[in-house]
Amino acid sequence: MTDREIFQKNLNHYLQINNKMQKDLADYVGAKAATVSGWTRGISYPRADAMEKIANYFGIPTSALVGNHESDTNENYEDPQIRIVSGAMENLSEEQKEQIVAIVLAAVTHMK
Repeated sequence: MTDREIFQKNLNHYLQINNKMQKDLADYVGAKAATVSGWTRGISYPRADAMEKIANYFGIPTSALVGNHESDTNENYEDPQIRIVSGAMENLSEEQKEQIVAIVLAAVTHMK
C-alpha cells in the first residue's frame, strides 16, 4: 500500500467513526472541499501543516493518519463488542458521541 492509499484509508476511517463530513474537515483545515475530496479518494496528499491540522481535528497523533494499521487487532470491526458499541452510538446526540470519542482517545493515548 502506498502512503497516499494508507492516508486515504485512515482519513476515511476517522471521518466515519467521528460522523464528520468532508466539508466539516475542509472548514476546520481551511482547505477547499475539492481538496479534501481528493484526499479521501487517494488522488492527493496533504502538506505537513494540513496533516497536523487534520490530526488535531480528530484529536489523534499524525501517526494515526499515516501509519498502516491493517494488523492492529483493535481495528477489527468484525468484533461483536465493537459492533454493539457502534450500534449504541448511533442513538446518541453529536455531543454525546464527541464526549465518548474524547474519552476513548484519551484512554488509548494513556495506554501507549
